[in-house]
Amino acid sequence: MDGTVAAFDDSTLDELWKINLGSGFGAPPMTFEVNGKQYIAIASGPSPTSRTKLLATPELKDQHSATVLYVFGL
Repeated sequence: MDGTVAAFDDSTLDELWKINLGSGFGAPPMTFEVNGKQYIAIASGPSPTSRTKLLATPELKDQHSATVLYVFGL
């Protein structure tokens, strides 16, 4: 809900990187590979249900409502 995406090492569970995109997510992340390089994609923008929760959570009131597709190379 707070817009944070984090990547973790699959063996040690150490955090590799973290970024806050400024908006909650309408769908879970997905991963794909192109020419041997792995990517992770996530659509930001709260769902209608999430927007209701944002109204009840004052600390998240400044969340953006635009839908954006973010893609990160791993």
